[in-house]
Amino acid sequence: MGSKSNVKSSTISTMARPDIESGPWSEAAVSLLEARYLHRHEDGSYESIEDRFWNVALTIANVGLNYGETQDQVYEWATKYYHMMITKLFLPNSPTLMNAGKNNDLQMAACFVLPIEDDLASIFNTMRNAALIHQSGGGCIGSNSMVLTEKGPI
Repeated sequence: MGSKSNVKSSTISTMARPDIESGPWSEAAVSLLEARYLHRHEDGSYESIEDRFWNVALTIANVGLNYGETQDQVYEWATKYYHMMITKLFLPNSPTLMNAGKNNDLQMAACFVLPIEDDLASIFNTMRNAALIHQSGGGCIGSNSMVLTEKGPI
């Protein structure tokens, strides 16, 4: 269900994180981030909040390379995005925090509108796609059920 970027992941990891003051983060915030979003290393330690947010910022900004932006422009956008996250002005949705920069091919969107047509195959295909979206971290799913018609008594 995810969409792969055409940008190589090696581009992402080569840019140094800017030195922007972080936090302070409450104990509850750190616990939530560790439980849901931060990568747990083999030794039991977690990636830092700063590293997770920088990885997210770079992943999002790197898409600009597909549209003619330079490495310097990508770094500038990533820095702006990182600043908003690390200073708590903005946090992206859960799928973005969980999946950005992890090369796991999962989506970074939380809400979807799925097409549906007035036939059994389409209805079940929409249900299948909704299940796959939920399985990979998405949540809010909408579709236009107005196209479904009644075909006799149940």
